[in-house]
Amino acid sequence: SRKNSIEMPKKEFAGYKLHSFFMRYREKIVLFRKTKKGLASYPPVSITALSNAERYALLKVLNELKLKNEIKT
Repeated sequence: SRKNSIEMPKKEFAGYKLHSFFMRYREKIVLFRKTKKGLASYPPVSITALSNAERYALLKVLNELKLKNEIKT
């Protein structure tokens, strides 16, 4: 399958949205970035292969980063 990576400056991270299918058996995440023109979204990335601990750690970091960026603005 096709491999993608996403990089953005931490200060431009605006949030994420989870899309779950088949009772969370398949799960994708969409990342949002602040731009001069508004909010931009990245294509969905599958996180199905992550363990529960890895998923929790990822979402924890993203929530902290989102909160940090909301406080600054």
